[in-house]
Amino acid sequence: MAIAEEKAKAAKVNEPSEPAGSVPKGSERAKDASEPDNDRVKELERENLDLKITNRGKDFLIEQMKKERNGFFDQLLTANRKMGELETKLLQIEPRNPDAR
Repeated sequence: MAIAEEKAKAAKVNEPSEPAGSVPKGSERAKDASEPDNDRVKELERENLDLKITNRGKDFLIEQMKKERNGFFDQLLTANRKMGELETKLLQIEPRNPDAR
């Protein structure tokens, strides 16, 4: 699809814009032919800049998510350790006696 669009653009650029019989001067003809190229270059430069900005934003977001994930793991490990300590204290206070049941 993109190839067809580019071919259509190229065909449009190559079509004569002046009516038959009027011949533009050489510099005018070169200027007219280069204008679509300049527009295309400007469009591609804008698209390139947009992609760079998007990539920087994506990289920033990924880094933030990594930091957040590491924070969650740290909290989980701390909670796990605390639970182990409390379980040990509980067993010291009230030892299990399988025969009492």
